[in-house]
Order: sequence, then C-alpha cells, then structure tokens
Amino acid sequence: ARRFTAALRDALDEIAAPAGRPTATAAPLGVRDAYTDDPAGPVPGGHVPVHLYGRQVLVGPWPGDGGPAAGCASCLTRRWQGVRSVSLREGLERGSG
Repeated sequence: ARRFTAALRDALDEIAAPAGRPTATAAPLGVRDAYTDDPAGPVPGGHVPVHLYGRQVLVGPWPGDGGPAAGCASCLTRRWQGVRSVSLREGLERGSG
C-alpha cells in the first residue's frame, strides 16, 4: 500500500489542478494507529485527502468553503479504525499493524 500510495502521489503531483479545484493528496489508511498518531487537523485549503486501503479508496473529507466545521482527516481515520474488526484494530493498536 505504501509503495502504491507513493506512486499515486507522484502521479497526482504531475497533474495540474484547474484553478479553483482542490488538489488530491494520497496517504495509506490502516498502517498506523489513528488513536496514538499525531492528529492531522483540518484539511488544508485546496487539498482533498485520498486514503488507500488494499483495493479500496476513500476520498475526503472535502475541504470546507471557509465556513465552520471543515472536515478533519484525523477524525475520519479514527472512525475508520473504530469500525474495523477486533483483530485488525488490535494489530494497529498494539503496534503490529
């Protein structure tokens, strides 16, 4: 997943986003414990996170329009981890993920 994520990130960097459109940024999902990692905070303006897990892709949260309560990528990864099976969560939370 990490090697593919790096390749996708490189490919996305080569594509110029049209003016006013957000830029996609790729990151692997489920390789670190989301509860103990440093939080990423709100999505930077002009960026849309692309999370990769196996053959699944999760896009978002979409950046806010300057209004209150913009999406938080850390909250998304914590919620994703929270609904995984017990064995997957334990692997991440006990350091073997």
